[in-house]
Amino acid sequence: MTLGRTLRMLALAGATAFPLIAQSAQAEPASRTLRAASDVGLAPFAMVNPDGGYRGFSIDLVNELASRLGYDDVNVMDVQFSSIFSGLYADRYDMILAPTDITRERAEKMLFTEGYMSNQLGVLMSAEADVEAPKALEGMTLAVNSGSVAEDWANEHQEQYGFDVQRYDQNTDAVQAVMSGQADANVTDSPAADYVAQQQSRLAVAFDIDTGSRVGLAFSKENRELRDRADHAIEQMKADGTLAGLYENWFGSEPRPGGAMTMISVGRGEPGMPGYELTFDQGRSTP
Repeated sequence: MTLGRTLRMLALAGATAFPLIAQSAQAEPASRTLRAASDVGLAPFAMVNPDGGYRGFSIDLVNELASRLGYDDVNVMDVQFSSIFSGLYADRYDMILAPTDITRERAEKMLFTEGYMSNQLGVLMSAEADVEAPKALEGMTLAVNSGSVAEDWANEHQEQYGFDVQRYDQNTDAVQAVMSGQADANVTDSPAADYVAQQQSRLAVAFDIDTGSRVGLAFSKENRELRDRADHAIEQMKADGTLAGLYENWFGSEPRPGGAMTMISVGRGEPGMPGYELTFDQGRSTP
């Protein structure tokens, strides 16, 4: 049995082992405003309202997080995903809110909370396309968001499956490339692909690609205290059903039982990744 699996089994087959709900992650923040970066336009995570404000799953998530951490306000900054990491390193914002897959390469450079959503990639194509597997993508053009795990997958498998890759600063532009005929498919996070397919009858998710990855909130290595407090708040949101409620509201279905949205991990961060700390103080209210 691996360490990661052991930790997940310890982590609660429910929140009974660690009574998180009754505790508070709140502590006095250094600033009254939580600064968060997101790639606005990636539906349904972060979208622009007609009045210029933002809405979406990630927006509701960060507002709930800020409330639990004791902030008065949230400043969500619209940052292209291709440059979102450099802004974190330069301390332009406190955290990356955009759905960010936890990979070992990224975890070497920044700190993650434990995963709050299981992720796979969806291949978004014309609803008339008859494609069911990556091998059928030969000769096609795939549109991806620069800097994303979808781009990583496309780079790794381009030669194997014989497709071309177009890269865009925002996934909305990649989707538009498919709708205009400039590309044959958009590869993106499957929740986003499913949402676009629901909104655009001309498009459908041809198939999913299982990456085995999980999505987490990202912080700079100098901001471990905030990462730890945010990690604790995410665990609370899993335990009291808030996170599952947000998912159901924006994605129209309940999260998969036993997935990252309901399973709580012991410690701080993503087990098995750099930056993870094994602790058993799940009930603490301050860092």
